[in-house]
Amino acid sequence: VSMSKLSIKEQSGCRKLLRLLALDDLFALKDTVTNRLIAVESTQEAIEAIITYSQDAEELLKRKKVHREVIFKYLANEGVAVLPNSEKQQLIRRTIEYWSSGETGFVDQGHIYLESDHILNIDVMHCILPCLDAQLIYLWIA
Repeated sequence: VSMSKLSIKEQSGCRKLLRLLALDDLFALKDTVTNRLIAVESTQEAIEAIITYSQDAEELLKRKKVHREVIFKYLANEGVAVLPNSEKQQLIRRTIEYWSSGETGFVDQGHIYLESDHILNIDVMHCILPCLDAQLIYLWIA
């Protein structure tokens, strides 16, 4: 059971962003966020612990180990244009805007999330995730 207060889109975005961190920074961030109380054995476990124990997306992005360059690179990877000389606080605000904008339906770790105004063709979904059964997908859309 996730204790995370982050929205689904924020969690997905944070996962992508945290994968850009240097390993030392990632594990140091995990220690800070969890008060060193959670032991992890992999990058993935560290990322999940950070997401679970973070109060909110802004608090996580403001952490010292989440460097300005990492946020900039994440936004660039997502196709979000920002000025290269933007301050960290501006990048944080733009990231949170992007996550709350409902700009896209997206796939994250084998789950499909749809924003309410998007309709995705079932055939297309089968191409993305052939392992899922169509009934389950219909349920998710309904």
